[in-house]
Amino acid sequence: MPISQVANLSLGDSRTIVVQPWEKKMIAEIEKGIFESNIGLTPQNDGESIRLSIPPLTEERRKEFAKHVKQFGEEAKVSIRSSRHKILDLIKKEQKNGLAEDVAKRKEQDIQAQVTDFSAKIDKIIEAKEKEVLTV
Repeated sequence: MPISQVANLSLGDSRTIVVQPWEKKMIAEIEKGIFESNIGLTPQNDGESIRLSIPPLTEERRKEFAKHVKQFGEEAKVSIRSSRHKILDLIKKEQKNGLAEDVAKRKEQDIQAQVTDFSAKIDKIIEAKEKEVLTV
């Protein structure tokens, strides 16, 4: 049974999760479930609630998160380029159906400008998030 169906979850501070069961008899079962989940957190039972202290990130884990940030950024750029290709194909079809060549070229240039702009924004976001993740 999901923990959210038997208890309230809240944040004690930025590194502590507080699990407060609706029924006190569930504390032992929730604690056992957290132990068995093997998530690397040790529950602290105070009789009314369970506290989970999240340890600070290691340098290795921070680098792993930075890699994930880059990966998500690249996926976003690939998605943008894919959309660009679909739009360019539509423009070419419209050009075959009578759209003026200069209008089609202008639209292609506008699309490319937007793709370039959004790719640059993604790069800035990636850079900022990497810096945030790698900062101790």
